[in-house]
Amino acid sequence: MKRIIENDIEFFKFDNLEKENSVISHYITTRQYPLTEGAYDGFNMCDYTGDDPEKVDICRDKFCDVAGIKPENLWFPRQVHGSDILIIDEPELQREEVKNMTFDVVMTDKPGQCIGVSTADCVPILLFDPRKKVIAAVHAGWRGTVARIASKSISAMRDMFDSNPEDIIAGLGPAISIKSFEVGDEVVDAFRKSGFAEELYSKNEETGKYHIDLWKANADDLVNAGLNPGNIEISGVCTIENSDKLFSARKLGVKSGRTATCIMLK
Repeated sequence: MKRIIENDIEFFKFDNLEKENSVISHYITTRQYPLTEGAYDGFNMCDYTGDDPEKVDICRDKFCDVAGIKPENLWFPRQVHGSDILIIDEPELQREEVKNMTFDVVMTDKPGQCIGVSTADCVPILLFDPRKKVIAAVHAGWRGTVARIASKSISAMRDMFDSNPEDIIAGLGPAISIKSFEVGDEVVDAFRKSGFAEELYSKNEETGKYHIDLWKANADDLVNAGLNPGNIEISGVCTIENSDKLFSARKLGVKSGRTATCIMLK
């Protein structure tokens, strides 16, 4: 990943997706500014976690200036740790229809529609098929990961757009690291029942608690779905350890801002 500044706004970008910048643009927002301890302090575009709506609109307008789009072409669905997928195929008709619906995956083959997910410890995943010109944004918390939301997204791209998984490029954004992601036995049991490899779990002998690698779990799921491992980039940036730069629900509370991870076909 690399850090860039556009119009005085700081973003992270994936190296593998940035190589495709003649066809797509993508952004991972940061909190930006010198921070206090406020849970919403910084650049937040998420409008359903309790932040001041006027501030959220200001952030969205600033982002849209950078992306070169109108606010109505920005798609950030309300997320519920499910596995429902929103296909943006008729933007003009869908805007009002989907406003109060919930989705954890958004995908489209329509240029000029910026799709994204909002996270604060969960894994954001961006997918791009350069052959079929299809993009997707995926919200993979531990529940979504257990439900195989990454591979389900690949299946949807294959079924809806005739994508070949071997062509797809993936970026797994900032999220909680295995070091910080301490879980209860019920979470480990859920991963085991879903068939994830034992190497994803690490037990802290001092605390007796397990830790899980969400990045590797989702990367393995993508590989099992047919992606070339060389096409998958993992950010390795922990939201807990970098909560001064990225929102973290575990550090700041659920009522806090969110990092936006988004992608658009030009």
